[in-house]
Amino acid sequence: MTGTASPADQKKLWLEQEIRPEIHAMMHNDGYFRLWLKAQESAGTPYGLIGQMVINGYATYQVAAVRRLCDRSKNVISLPKLLNLIKNEQPYRKAIAASLGSRLETECNEVSRMASQYVAHNGNPSAPDWRQWNLSSDKITMAQKGDLRSRGDHRA
Repeated sequence: MTGTASPADQKKLWLEQEIRPEIHAMMHNDGYFRLWLKAQESAGTPYGLIGQMVINGYATYQVAAVRRLCDRSKNVISLPKLLNLIKNEQPYRKAIAASLGSRLETECNEVSRMASQYVAHNGNPSAPDWRQWNLSSDKITMAQKGDLRSRGDHRA
């Protein structure tokens, strides 16, 4: 991240050097996992311990990637921060950026919360917002689609 770049250059750098590669890596990981899973199912092979490690690694990677992409902290590069730059620097895009940001927040919040509660930290069952781990491939897919829509890929 460069502190001296113009807002237009900063947006371009963030998108090209940080955000797009993260989304690309997340989607590659997802594609390879789904291919492996389909091969396992087609072969009728039980997952076993190594298969369970692959599944756990996939889930951990995906929720951590969604958390990184959706993070709203001040000192990070993320989709919400990019959308805020766009809203501030390009008023004619404010409505679409706000809409995408809202949708991103809705679709990523639960997965981000799971990443914080189960991947980054130990979940505390006595905390008022604690939830049982219930990650599904549908939740990951919805969060991925939110990430893709936020960067302007409307094919998702």
